[in-house]
Amino acid sequence: MRLTQLFCLPYAGGGASVFNHWKSLLPPQVEMIPIELPGRGTRYTEPFYESFQEAVADIKRIMWAKYSGGNYAVFGHSMGCWLAYELYKDISRKGEALPTCMFLSGRAAPCEQNIRTRLHLQSDARIIAELKRLGGTSKEIFEDKDMLSIVIRVMRADLKLLENYKFNDDGTQIESSVMILGGTRDNTMSKRQIERWRRHASSPIHVHWVDGGGHFFIHTHAQEVTRAICDLILINQVMHV
Repeated sequence: MRLTQLFCLPYAGGGASVFNHWKSLLPPQVEMIPIELPGRGTRYTEPFYESFQEAVADIKRIMWAKYSGGNYAVFGHSMGCWLAYELYKDISRKGEALPTCMFLSGRAAPCEQNIRTRLHLQSDARIIAELKRLGGTSKEIFEDKDMLSIVIRVMRADLKLLENYKFNDDGTQIESSVMILGGTRDNTMSKRQIERWRRHASSPIHVHWVDGGGHFFIHTHAQEVTRAICDLILINQVMHV
């Protein structure tokens, strides 16, 4: 049985555990490996990233330590989407083994970058309001002061990372099979901004719209999302025999 390792990068405020519910939805041919970022989960005591460059270097270190040498794919949602894209650029630039598939989810193309807010400098109340606007945070979290404090701490650090991100168009084109995923009710981006991902790929990309999906469609529509991911991975397994 041919195996593809699927490395998953979380959204702002999230950790490796946000992908736990995917495990039962994936076939044996796909080994999911969520990447834990510092400042949360098993890496709670480690300092947060200060830049995308630092993040990419650390993510790559973890990924290559777990890489078995065969086919692999990368999935990133929201903040994780841009991390995945910058990770690909670094891997390509250094001539390392490219992923067979890239799954870029819930984020506008980097050439559409238009972050003008400085939420990471705002009050806890403002960040709580943003969490509620985005959805995806359980009611229990907002009712537990200790848990909410942890979530705000992580969210503030991730917002700082995102808001300080500067897109550098170095001409890198994604040569892997690319799937862009978006929710039709995700108010954080437009369809035009999603479609602009085509500019960053050297071959036609697959765009999968999750009908009725908000920003956290990877949870609310997990079965549909994992099926779309696995379909492209399995097609590429056949192509790379």
